[in-house]
Formats: sequence, structure tokens, C-alpha cells
Amino acid sequence: MATNEELIDAIKRPDRYYHITIGGYGGETVYARISQEAFEYWNEQGDSELESYMGSPENYVDEENPDLPEDANFLYNADEEYYSEWYEAPDELAHNYGVDIDNSWINIEERDGEDYSSKHIADIVDNEDTPKYITDNNIEREDGEFDLDNALYPNGFVEEGDDEGEPLPLDDGTVPGPYVFYGMSAEKGSFFEGIVHVDDGSKFDPTKLKIYVEAQPNGDNIITEVEYAGEPVDNVGGDTTGKGYYAQVWDY
Repeated sequence: MATNEELIDAIKRPDRYYHITIGGYGGETVYARISQEAFEYWNEQGDSELESYMGSPENYVDEENPDLPEDANFLYNADEEYYSEWYEAPDELAHNYGVDIDNSWINIEERDGEDYSSKHIADIVDNEDTPKYITDNNIEREDGEFDLDNALYPNGFVEEGDDEGEPLPLDDGTVPGPYVFYGMSAEKGSFFEGIVHVDDGSKFDPTKLKIYVEAQPNGDNIITEVEYAGEPVDNVGGDTTGKGYYAQVWDY
């Protein structure tokens, strides 16, 4: 039950604004389908060579490797004669951006308005370890998973008794293979910034938070969504610094 002091405070300030920031280590990731020939070539070259290609494919081909086999040059569109950036890779299976919850912190503060130039009123949480804050405050966490198998084989497999047979063709008639390009821009900083507007004067209640997490094929568990009192908290942006590129090819 609210105290008299809290009730008076709520009457004085019926509208409260709680600014939530979640930051740490994470980044932008892409998973894209590639050919067997592209996989075999880059698998022999090693990750660092692939990362050079990924960072600037046109410069890489022009200046470093003009003899790059056509089948390995998967970021080049021969029909339209242009290079895609790695984060716009052809045959994209998934494109994600977020902070790894296991390497993240959360900050919550009350301000007198929605604008980030608004007056600071109080610190609710001061850059606390996110998993610890979730555990300590009985916050609901919903874990999901990006299933790369489902993305690679969206139409499933031929049934052969109790076993799975060959993959069914894609909608364009081609038979999907298991070969994947994984690229990541690793970043550090704030990935989520959102505002909870409470119009009844009530104080921030951490038990009303819900945090959605999605496991990724690269091992990260990224925060994809935040709710408060059953309503989504819009992510209005973040501020990160790039720490490097990572790339691999997989026979998945």
C-alpha cells in the first residue's frame, strides 16, 4: 500500500518518465546463403582473408585479389554490376542487431519529460549488470532462438519413413544447401534507449518489466524487445562504437 507521502507525490506529478538504457557489447550480424563453391574457397583462405573481403569487397578484388574466382565473389551482382555491402548480402537469411545480454548493463533514471535534454530527477538503476538486475528483481525474461535450419530449409524435407530425406526445393525451384556466410560488426555502447511514460504518478516497478532474448547461431544472446506493464517500450536508438569485423563460412 502506498504511503501518504507517495500519494501526495503522485498527485503533484501524475506524469512520470523513466528512461531505460541497455548497453554493453554486441553488434550487427548477418547470415546469408552462399554456394558450395564460395564456401570451399573461403574455408581454405581463413577468417582474416574473408574479413578483408567483407570490409570492402570492391577494393579487395581490385587491389588485393584480382584473381578471386567468380563463384567466391558472392557480394558481387554480375547482372547489375555492383557490389553489395556485407550487411546487405544477397540471399540473406537473417539480419540482427542488439546487445548480448550476458555482456550488458542496464541504466534507468527518472526525468521530467520524454526529451533527453529533460531534467534529471532520480537514478533508479545505475549501470547494473543486466542478468543480475533481472534475477534480483524477479523480472520476466523470455528466451527464444533464431533457428538457422528453418531459415536454410523453409519448405522442410522429404519424408522417408521416420527419417528426414533431402531438403525440399525453395520457392524458386532451387534445392537449398547448408552453406552460410556469417558476418558481424562487433560494437560497444548503448544498444537500447527507450522511455516508459507512467500517467498515474506511480513509481517505477521493475516487476512490470519483461525482456525478450534471442539466442543466435554465433553464441550471442541478444536483447530483442523490452516491455513495461505489458506494453512494448520503443527503442529510439543507441550510440555504439565499432570494435571490429568478424566473418566465417559454415557448412551448417
